[in-house]
Amino acid sequence: MPLSNDDFEQELSAALRREPAPPDFAAKLKRRLPVPVWRRPAVWAIAAAVLFAALLPPVVLEYRRERRAQALEASRELIVALRITNVKLRQTKERIQRATRHTL
Repeated sequence: MPLSNDDFEQELSAALRREPAPPDFAAKLKRRLPVPVWRRPAVWAIAAAVLFAALLPPVVLEYRRERRAQALEASRELIVALRITNVKLRQTKERIQRATRHTL
């Protein structure tokens, strides 16, 4: 049996009537909703690992470049020191030879 317009409007009005939500509605809703991706600890751990992996190679390369530069500078200083030592040893040798020639 079809509904009359008045009956339809009354049923529709009853169906759309405001009712207060149950007291635990918000808690139930939160339990059913998925946790946002950015609030998951595993996602933060993965993000930190990716960031670390992205930053590590440039840091290592810079460290190695700096160490190479220090080694090159130390090598240059050693060469200068050896040249100075060679000159001083030659001068000392010549003085000793001169001194021994005069005493003989």
